[in-house]
Amino acid sequence: MKVDIKDLPKSQIELTVTLSPQEIEPYLDKVAQEVSKEKNFKGFRPGKVPRSMIEQEIGKDGLLNKSLDFIIRTTYVKTILNKKIKALGKPKIEVQKVAPGNDLIYKAIVAVVPEVHLGEYGKLKVKPRKIKEISSEQIDNVLIGLQKSRANVKDVDREAKVGDKVEVDFKSFLSGVPIENGESKNHPVIIGEDTMVPGFEDNLCGMKKGEEKEFEIRFPKDFRVKNLADRIIKFKVEMNQVQGVELPKLDDKLARSLGNFKDLKAVRAQIKDNLKKEARFKEEERLKGEVLEKIAQDSQVEISDVLIDSELDKMIEEYKNRIEMQGLKFESYLSQIGKNVEEIRKDWRLQAEKRIKVALVVGEISRREKIKIDDREINEQVNKLAQDVISKTKDTEKRNKSLQRLNSKESRDYLRTIVRNQKTVERLVKMATGAD
Repeated sequence: MKVDIKDLPKSQIELTVTLSPQEIEPYLDKVAQEVSKEKNFKGFRPGKVPRSMIEQEIGKDGLLNKSLDFIIRTTYVKTILNKKIKALGKPKIEVQKVAPGNDLIYKAIVAVVPEVHLGEYGKLKVKPRKIKEISSEQIDNVLIGLQKSRANVKDVDREAKVGDKVEVDFKSFLSGVPIENGESKNHPVIIGEDTMVPGFEDNLCGMKKGEEKEFEIRFPKDFRVKNLADRIIKFKVEMNQVQGVELPKLDDKLARSLGNFKDLKAVRAQIKDNLKKEARFKEEERLKGEVLEKIAQDSQVEISDVLIDSELDKMIEEYKNRIEMQGLKFESYLSQIGKNVEEIRKDWRLQAEKRIKVALVVGEISRREKIKIDDREINEQVNKLAQDVISKTKDTEKRNKSLQRLNSKESRDYLRTIVRNQKTVERLVKMATGAD
């Protein structure tokens, strides 16, 4: 088997594979045997019919054409393995020559793992920002959230006002036409928290349970659904429930109800400590982002469409999962924002390319820096994930399957890559900030 390799742009190669008639023979024998199992030939058991009889039945051309996919698929895989080609995705195959008794020639265009040309990442410098002191106002805001979580909510027979928790049915209309997915039943709203479009909650004030109301609102110019932005929308609303919200006092009694705290001062101290940790984490993430951005800019990588499309598939799936975790149907959400999957893929294409480039650059640096991950570190990660599976999965069969997958070679290799990349980024940040 003769193989010619030609480099193409965007991290692709073209393979020209030539097989002689003698090299094709074993494949024809194999396919002929399979054909004899499917057809009845008088006097012969299935699978034992001579190839010559098969060729009499379907012709030499017919047997060759029937064998073509098997020949190409098998020899392509052998070529990739023998030439140690790091192929990505499915190849684009084009048969150049095929005829009984002649050479079989086909071309395969395939995407390969891109070559990464790194910049001088060791000389990169970034400046850490000083973490600001935690203010009393920040602590107060967290306390208010905790206070609201302990609120006493009860039905009231009066007009709704700011601070009340209400439930409403509503329908929305644009130019008299109902808006798709623009209605809701028993929709919960806390008046004054501005979770609805501006103006909607103001119109709920003064309504009592059972009352109906119609009003119009001009939507913001930057509203996420383009066809509704800066348009006047009419709402029909019915008030189903009005509840007063009684907040507990911010005192030591509330503090003790929150956990193992002596008084409100202890709660404030814990909140301050948590906010400090959060601020440090955000700064660490900012530094990582800045370092990776600069390293990627200084590096050269040709990324194939196959890789970009694969990354877009992942991004769309992640997006879908996030939406559905909020209790929304993905198709309905897309309708609400006025986009389809193809439009989102187009919008995200540059972002996908950037994500791939960063991942490839980090992987190349981890090899250059010879960053190794031992089995102990992987075992720790597997054990953490296993504990999470055990605590969250009640079904024994599902739990056992998940634990089995976690301990598979594929899963451990994936975790090894993740941990190695994390260590690589941490080292890069230390180098860039002078902390190494």
